[in-house]
Amino acid sequence: MPPKAVQSCQSCTSLTEIINELKNVINALKIEVESLKSKVEELGKSEQTKGLELEEIIQESLSSSLTTEDFIETQENPDQPTSSDESLAIDISNGKFCNNFKKMKERLHHSQSRKDRAEAIKSDFQNNLPGTVTVHWDGKLLPGLDERSSKEERLPILISFGEKEQLLAVPKLESSSGQDQAKARGQSTNNVL
Repeated sequence: MPPKAVQSCQSCTSLTEIINELKNVINALKIEVESLKSKVEELGKSEQTKGLELEEIIQESLSSSLTTEDFIETQENPDQPTSSDESLAIDISNGKFCNNFKKMKERLHHSQSRKDRAEAIKSDFQNNLPGTVTVHWDGKLLPGLDERSSKEERLPILISFGEKEQLLAVPKLESSSGQDQAKARGQSTNNVL
């Protein structure tokens, strides 16, 4: 814009015309600055929601996992996007490849596959359960999940039949009393059996 202003001022003959032309340029610059400020605000808002939008996109795309061809392409050129989801991530990030996108997609895919495997193990276990089983439990002092230095009372509960053993649960106990152990054992076996 300044080159245009300089060109228009070169055709000015009086000082007043130059001042008026400069005022017009200043007003145009103010309008452009306001426009840029609003764009920056919009980008800031979109940056805050971008993570959520990407997570929603990934959740929707989990059903369409990578094909063998995509895997081969990934092995040949690991920097190249392999799916439309990754291309979309590139578009969203203004042409810059979003490394976190791959990590989020992998994390969500792994958590989904863990849930699927757990459901398969549970249904297989429940379908092949004989009429008589043995329940084993023993209170243990185990490290806490939230703090490494703390210990908490846990009750590992196992079930065995024939040659098979299955861990049912490891519930946290308020105290190591027999009543708390019986309550935890009852809840765990009712949830699974």
